[in-house]
Amino acid sequence: MSRINAIDIERFIKTIEAPAARARTFRQLKSCFLSLEKNRIIKDNPFDLIKNIQEPKGKTYAPTKEELVSFFTYLQNAYYEIYLICKFISLTGLRKGEALALTWKDIKNDCIVIDKAYEGKAKKVQTTKTKTSNRTIPLFKELEPILSEIKLLSKGDEIFSFIHKSSLDLRFRHHRDKFGLNNLTIHSLRHYFATECLEAGIDRKVVQVWLGHSNYKTTSDIYSHVNGNFEKTQIELLAKYRQIKE
Repeated sequence: MSRINAIDIERFIKTIEAPAARARTFRQLKSCFLSLEKNRIIKDNPFDLIKNIQEPKGKTYAPTKEELVSFFTYLQNAYYEIYLICKFISLTGLRKGEALALTWKDIKNDCIVIDKAYEGKAKKVQTTKTKTSNRTIPLFKELEPILSEIKLLSKGDEIFSFIHKSSLDLRFRHHRDKFGLNNLTIHSLRHYFATECLEAGIDRKVVQVWLGHSNYKTTSDIYSHVNGNFEKTQIELLAKYRQIKE
């Protein structure tokens, strides 16, 4: 591994034609070499000399309130277990892998701790990929009814123990297509949460923290702006907005 240099990596990356696949491969390789460096298997990290490759940005799709209410009503009868996790994600903005990795110990009195995620390719729970992904979000009041329903099915430590992780996407797409929302993905529910927050007038930096995005230069820049009292007012603002839309 110590013989691989920046030029070797750049040449290999260029052989991957699909932009999205190229970016994913770059990210995974960079993570591997970072681990090698931390464990002192290599002295110099060739990725220090390579410019980051960003994944191509596609059009972000977020369903309307009316579309989501109708789809959830359908999903409750068609596949109740998938309805529960989808509803949960739409109310928290968590990534699918973050939701699947949650345990009951991660839910405190007034917050949810996110410090791990289920990785589909590895088929196991791993630590989150970025520092900003590790975060604590409020236990929104609107979550209480759905959590009560989840508890009736959940067994053991994992909150979503009743979900078949490997087939979740396939089964979701089947019912999505059957309902007629062909553009909807589980990740779209995260976009819906973000859109809902911004429409409610939630401060953008608060939304950044809740979503675990890394758009700002340092995590400290975000958290220095968001204090406890300020966040409390934002939670109340979102709750009022959701009540108005019901």
